[in-house]
Amino acid sequence: MKMETVSEAGPGLASPTAARARLDLFLISFLILFLELACIRWFPAHVLFLTFFTNTVLLASFLGMSLGCLAARNRTDHLLRTPAWLALAMILGLILSRLRVPLETVLRVGSQAAPQVVFFGNDYREANPAHFFVPIEVVEGVFFVLIALAFIGPGQTLGRALERVPNRMVAYILNIAGSLAGVLVFAACARFELSPVWWFLAAAAGLGYFLSFGDPPRAPETRRAGHIRLAVVAGLSTITCGVIHQNGKPLGEIIWSPYYRIDYVYPPCAKSP
Repeated sequence: MKMETVSEAGPGLASPTAARARLDLFLISFLILFLELACIRWFPAHVLFLTFFTNTVLLASFLGMSLGCLAARNRTDHLLRTPAWLALAMILGLILSRLRVPLETVLRVGSQAAPQVVFFGNDYREANPAHFFVPIEVVEGVFFVLIALAFIGPGQTLGRALERVPNRMVAYILNIAGSLAGVLVFAACARFELSPVWWFLAAAAGLGYFLSFGDPPRAPETRRAGHIRLAVVAGLSTITCGVIHQNGKPLGEIIWSPYYRIDYVYPPCAKSP
């Protein structure tokens, strides 16, 4: 009698080999935590107003990942949009980084009339009713939405990877192990003061793997478009790294310590290394 094996992975989800399914689950768990920590470090370092509410990026990534897991059986491939959302959020972050000082005059960051609430860099100003102020919640909300959208694709990939491992205990162990590995590897990047170029190159490589070899299979032109957007993400991370030049001369350098981004300006008589 001929027996048929019916996959329980859901509509549109093929069943890869057991070893491949477990590897993919470990890798996507690693990628999500690593990318989450990279975003937590990168965005507040460029958008001053995000440093006031440090959990904004954390909660956004959790929300996006959770929505993606809920969409695991959805036929829409959200991972294709992840590079675009991530690139858009980074472009906006770089713009706000350059316009931070002018924006302070039109953003309502808080009121020092309440001395128990302190926002760094927010000097007291008299309220001018003739000026229109943009609440800081608008800036927070825009980045919250963009980052959440960027994590829906990886979350959907995680949900599909969990479904492909039938043993729930093994799936949970792999998920936790991959997540811990992502945290440890990023901690090592911070310890050795690696710049965001390395963070986002690693994240782009992981996303590129799932775009190229993940399930469902994607058309070559679709993969190519995703890889181009990932290259843009990696390129954007290089803008605030290394030596700063002005008029062809070295002005200073940006150093990424284990905790902070440090913008160091060379003394007038100092020579660049």
